[in-house]
Amino acid sequence: MPIFFRNLLLFLGMALLLANCAKWKLEPYDLIPQVKTGSPSAPATTSVQVECSITSLGPNALTEFGIVFSSTNQLPTISDTKVPATGANSTAQVMLNGLQPNTTYYYRTYAINDKGLVGYGEIQSFKTATVIADVRTLELVGSPTPTSFQTQVQVANASAVTLKEFGIVYSTTNQQPTTSDAKATASGSGATTTVTISNLQPNTTYYYRAYAISDAGTVSYGEAKQIKTGEPAAVAETLDLVGTASATAVQVGVQVSNASVVSLKEYGVVYSPSSQTPTTGDSKVVASGLSGASVSLTISNLQPNTTYYYRAYAINGAGTVTYGAVKTFQTTALSTASPLMLYVASTDGTLYALDPNSGAINWKFSTGGTLNSNPVVANGRLLFGSNDGNLYALDPAKGTKLWSFPAGASFASSSPVVDGNTVYIGNTNGNVYAINATTGAQQWSFPTKAQILSSPSIANGVVYVGSYDNNVYAIEASTGKQKWAYTTKGEVRSSPTVSNGIVYIGSGDKAIYALDAQTGAVKWSYSTGGKVDSSPVVANGVLYVGSRDRKLYAFDAQAGGNPKWTYTTGDEIYSSPMVTPTFGLVYVGSDDYKVYAIESSSGTLRWSFTSKYWMSAGPIYANGLIYASSYDGRVYALEPASGSQRTSFSFLSSSGLFAVPVMAVNGDVTGFYPSNSGANK
Repeated sequence: MPIFFRNLLLFLGMALLLANCAKWKLEPYDLIPQVKTGSPSAPATTSVQVECSITSLGPNALTEFGIVFSSTNQLPTISDTKVPATGANSTAQVMLNGLQPNTTYYYRTYAINDKGLVGYGEIQSFKTATVIADVRTLELVGSPTPTSFQTQVQVANASAVTLKEFGIVYSTTNQQPTTSDAKATASGSGATTTVTISNLQPNTTYYYRAYAISDAGTVSYGEAKQIKTGEPAAVAETLDLVGTASATAVQVGVQVSNASVVSLKEYGVVYSPSSQTPTTGDSKVVASGLSGASVSLTISNLQPNTTYYYRAYAINGAGTVTYGAVKTFQTTALSTASPLMLYVASTDGTLYALDPNSGAINWKFSTGGTLNSNPVVANGRLLFGSNDGNLYALDPAKGTKLWSFPAGASFASSSPVVDGNTVYIGNTNGNVYAINATTGAQQWSFPTKAQILSSPSIANGVVYVGSYDNNVYAIEASTGKQKWAYTTKGEVRSSPTVSNGIVYIGSGDKAIYALDAQTGAVKWSYSTGGKVDSSPVVANGVLYVGSRDRKLYAFDAQAGGNPKWTYTTGDEIYSSPMVTPTFGLVYVGSDDYKVYAIESSSGTLRWSFTSKYWMSAGPIYANGLIYASSYDGRVYALEPASGSQRTSFSFLSSSGLFAVPVMAVNGDVTGFYPSNSGANK
């Protein structure tokens, strides 16, 4: 194309463009939207409101306008975060949410027209607010001592704020203490925390409050409170005995060495046969007067042949209790002893021989482990196993050791049974032992595959016992050879009872089994609602047994089938029931702390007695009374018909009682017992 015609075409195009611009009265830059950026309102921690407006759009239509912002880009664009305005007005308020606290943001107005052209306003910035810790001064923990107190502090919004530090500030002069005063720093992330303020002056008022410092360095405070520290504690001193202890009384000396600088409320001596650190919650004798001077105090109504722990105590005017050093004394044995003796095994590792009328201790024998199984008296010997791994034989009248058999593992809850001159017992190494009752020599042992907590029973020359390997075993008593074994579906802790050619036993599979004594074949079984650790007892053709489903069951011993009746207690039954023909009652303990007397014919409750802890041991009937051991450490003597307590009998062990007690007259067992006591009558 000739140059002349090409230039002509360019000239005509430019003329047309200029003609249109003149028609619209617009300059070329006015095609971009003209907008204005407004100032922010007061920024919050995570949001702020800003204004945006349009000043000119030209001939174009508006597609969108609003705010773009960024914490990093100082010239934010629509490629950064944007929040479009709503409504048809040319000016709008836009809320920016989801921001980070204590952060600087850059923002400006943007607008997009229908030609896709974007216009921006001037750049502005704002900084979000810092999150203030909502710190709270909570309640005191306990009472102030003369030199310290404890209180709790909490940052209620700890999840929303990053803490640098929090704790307690305190002062004796500034009623609104700050971090410029003394402070005790808490550990943790702001959850409820106990703070100890120590090294204070006695008998002084302190002002305190919680504080918190955020990562931005902002300090906030909780409510101001005040406390007064106590007066100095009394220094109680335990002095030596005055003379020697008798069977039931002793004199001890106490004093308060700093009595001149404290106001005494009370002082004296506290003592206990069980607690090695007796307190004012145990027995005490209070000194007369408040001088704190050295005095001799008489402690009376003690148990004979018992070790007691004692120490001085003092209470100052603020109610603070202090104690002196712990000392011990031993009461002497009674000069005369009854031929009737009640033997009690305790988890404190001691076998006690008690006067069955008073509970007084005639003698005691300590082992190296807890005693959970029941003792037995036979052939002039008192026999029992200990968790120290020994089977012991004692003189039942004096408590002197005749022999001991070391098995190498504990006799946890398996109780001995005696037939002729042989003692049979199981232990936690899974063995059943046959021991000569006279010498303590082993005759044989039979291994099972797991620990034995079941107590053996013997009938017609056969030893029956359960094991934690799920089996019930029948073992020839003379040789230790297995006769048969029956496998249940759970561990067997229950002890067997043999009656009329049938072995009755419970299992951890929640069932009660009646097995043929000769073959081990199942005659009948019944599934309860819980494990059966209780040992059955048979009386007048009826089988009684407890379950951990809280129920006592009564079955026809021969036929089995559904129970004749059940009685539901308040907790699991580990205890084995005991039946007395005299009163027509079944007695059983429960872990609801009670012993129950239930009509054997109907299952109706006659009475119940409440102790202070589990009644896991079966009760016995002897000496005209029901004796029941409790894990509260006591043996209770109860009237068999009414359940009323014979208060003249009192015994308290230093630890809990799981074992069934045994009564003997001149070395011979008397009374009625649960089947697993080893002392069946």
